[in-house]
Amino acid sequence: MRAPLLFLVCSGLLAAYSVAFDQHDYYPSSDGGEWIMNAQVVSPSGAATPATAHRKVEGQVEKDGKTYRRMRTWSDIGSSPKEFLTLFRKDEGGCYTLSEQEKDAVEQTEMIFPIKVGRTWTRIVQGVNFTATLVGVESVIVGDKTYDECLHIRAVTADGKMTEDYWEAPKVGTVKADMVYPNGVKLILTIREFKPGK
Repeated sequence: MRAPLLFLVCSGLLAAYSVAFDQHDYYPSSDGGEWIMNAQVVSPSGAATPATAHRKVEGQVEKDGKTYRRMRTWSDIGSSPKEFLTLFRKDEGGCYTLSEQEKDAVEQTEMIFPIKVGRTWTRIVQGVNFTATLVGVESVIVGDKTYDECLHIRAVTADGKMTEDYWEAPKVGTVKADMVYPNGVKLILTIREFKPGK
C-alpha cells in the first residue's frame, strides 16, 4: 500500500490555485494510527483475489537530526506476504519518507507544500523512478461513505508501464489506491477502517 502512487485536470483554473484548506490535515501520522484496507489483486485475465492490507504508526524515530514516525505496512497479499518499515515526517515544505529496510536509502518526497494542483515531483520506490503529479481535489466514495477534498495523486514510471492513482483524504490519509504493474496485474485498495492515533 503505499506511499502510497495519473488523470488530466479538467479545468485550467484548477491548475492555478492552491488548496484553501489546512494542508497539515493531510497525511496524519499520530502514534497508534492504523489503516485497514480491502485489497483486490486483479490478474490480466480479470480474475480477482481478495486480501487485506494494513499500515500502523509505531512510534517516533530520530535519524540524521530529523524526527520521523515509523510506519509498518503489511498484508496477506500473495503467497509470501512482506512487511515494510518506513519512516515518515512532514514540515512546512512537505511530506517525506525514508525506507528503513533499504541500505543507503535516500529520503523521498511524498508531497510538496503548499498543496497546489498541477504540481509535480519525483521519487524512487524500491529502485523504480516515478514522477508524481497532484492532478486534482476530488470527492471519493468508498462503500456508503464519501470523503471530500481528497488529493488525487498519480505516479507513473518513465516508460509508462507502471502507474498508481491514489487519494488522500483530510484527517484520514489514503482512502483509495489503484495500481497497474508492468505485467498487467492490478492492485486496488479501498479503506475499510481508519483508527486515529493519539
